[in-house]
Amino acid sequence: MNNGTTTIIAPPKPLLDESQQACVEVLSDALEEAMKGRISAVAIVVCMNDGIGTNMAGKNGLALNMGCDHLKNQIHAAI
Repeated sequence: MNNGTTTIIAPPKPLLDESQQACVEVLSDALEEAMKGRISAVAIVVCMNDGIGTNMAGKNGLALNMGCDHLKNQIHAAI
């Protein structure tokens, strides 16, 4: 029996695969550290279904560059 109210059923959120869950965890951890004031600069590369995106913030260019070199070495070792 309907008492005049309408119920809207939202579609379920898409399930994240293991790789996507790992991405969310890394981003959540970084956000938590940034909110505590422990991060002074950040650079990010994201790989999406339709391309890549990059962005950065902060003023510690030397450390960002060193971090990017370290990350690039990790990527090369993994492929």
